[in-house]
Amino acid sequence: APKNKKDELARLKSLLEWNFRGLKVDAKIYVPPGMDDNEEDDDDDGKENA
Repeated sequence: APKNKKDELARLKSLLEWNFRGLKVDAKIYVPPGMDDNEEDDDDDGKENA
C-alpha cells in the first residue's frame, strides 16, 4: 500500500511516462469543488500551516 498520496501519484506518473515515451504527466491531487485548495499546505495532517 502507498505510504501517502504523493508517493502513489509519483509511482503512477513514472509508470505512465515509462509506458508512453514522451508523455508528460502532470499529477495533481483532485480537490472536490467547495474544498479549499491551499498550495502551501503540503503535509497530510488536515490542518492549515501555522
